[in-house]
Amino acid sequence: MKLTPNMRANLFIWGCIPTRLYLAWIPQEMPQYLRHIGLIVSIMALGTLYLAFTGNRMNAAEGGMKTWWAPFRYIHGALLAIAAIMLLNNDSNASIPLGIDVIIGILTFFIKRLGLPN
Repeated sequence: MKLTPNMRANLFIWGCIPTRLYLAWIPQEMPQYLRHIGLIVSIMALGTLYLAFTGNRMNAAEGGMKTWWAPFRYIHGALLAIAAIMLLNNDSNASIPLGIDVIIGILTFFIKRLGLPN
């Protein structure tokens, strides 16, 4: 099934962003799970940085077969890595890099969607 531009936008706005917001919220509301979330975020960081450094998965179906966000993988991966280290050290302030990541994700999406210059 080929995703239309509207389907891809909905997947990002109603799937990706709420998931990332939830990850940023957990450290503040459920501090007993910091290390568990830290392991999950560590895997996310490693995967994102792997894709950034290897250039793999440049034709993602959810991106219309063009991974336009590839240049932002370094920032996304670094913020996830910082948050993972903080979470593994039981630091609930990990919400800060996770929140920054959400903001950057939303901004880059709308800049791309509206055709604004990068």
